[in-house]
Amino acid sequence: MPFKSLCGLAKATIALLPLFACISLAQSSSPSTSTCYYAHDPGDIRLWDGQAPGAVGNNPCTDTPFLRLFKPTAAASESTDIAAIVMPGGGHNELIDTNEQSPVGRYFADRLGITTSVLYYRLVQPTGTYRYPVPMWDTQRATSVSMPRSS
Repeated sequence: MPFKSLCGLAKATIALLPLFACISLAQSSSPSTSTCYYAHDPGDIRLWDGQAPGAVGNNPCTDTPFLRLFKPTAAASESTDIAAIVMPGGGHNELIDTNEQSPVGRYFADRLGITTSVLYYRLVQPTGTYRYPVPMWDTQRATSVSMPRSS
């Protein structure tokens, strides 16, 4: 699976996945600045059905890695058969929202017609919890969760 930086739109890394069939993805209605998982939001998809490997709790803001989906809207110039996973930067200590999360997902969906998932992975906590390789596990799982949804 190739990973590429996209033309200066953001420092985020994306993985492009072709979409071969019609898929039903909901536009996320969660607050765009929230990094918490919302179970009631069909646009938020947990990476694991139960507790994530290595999780120390069930806090939807720190212990639950997930994808937030952005589907192209009618306003998008033209829908494509491409999906992208945006993996925000921040050195595994924080996620840079103003540049690399929801704004990128919305831009790809609304302006480029690309169905986009933003990955909210577990971050290193002050106690040292969720150090490497935990964020890598979340990234690998996001890719494997997205693949079946893209076909």
